[in-house]
Amino acid sequence: MNKKDIFRNFTDDGSRINFERLNARYVKHTLADEIRYSNENPSIGFNYSRKNLKGLDIEILGEKFTLPESLIHILEELEYSKGISYSFTENWDDDGALPVPTGVYSAAVRFLVVYSKELYKEGIKIDAPEINPTPSGAIDLSWRTEDARLLIKFKGIEDNKIVAKFYGDHYTDGTDKSGSVEIDSFDSSLLEWMKILKK
Repeated sequence: MNKKDIFRNFTDDGSRINFERLNARYVKHTLADEIRYSNENPSIGFNYSRKNLKGLDIEILGEKFTLPESLIHILEELEYSKGISYSFTENWDDDGALPVPTGVYSAAVRFLVVYSKELYKEGIKIDAPEINPTPSGAIDLSWRTEDARLLIKFKGIEDNKIVAKFYGDHYTDGTDKSGSVEIDSFDSSLLEWMKILKK
């Protein structure tokens, strides 16, 4: 069905809204049961992400990120991960796990958005990683493709500093790569290596 043909009415605060009229500004999300257009108005009952001329927007911890429509699979994984910032409190695994600091989660999100967009500019659409908390209070970004795997761990240390370390295997040529990720700068060699994570 062409997006121009979509026509739905729904109620928001008692007023009728013609979805066809909003079609140029909103796009239906593929995770119909997961992503709400508005956290403030959950009664809307339809799941949409705000669309603008540059792509799709998502807001995480008050920070807005924009991704190209072709990277909607990355946006979906980010949406799934939102609960990490408030659900994984002290002892979340009933075995003494540490909470995940919001700064650690934010650093992982920023890395994923920046690097996936930069690769997309070079014509490479990488697969979405799993975004998982660890019992040590860290965040893991984990990719597994047919050709490679990559794990990047973001962790808080003293004085509210955040460090990130990575390890990757390239199955085809048997090479591996590991090291630290500079949180505040751009690592072009890591970006080059990440090209093998294409979707």
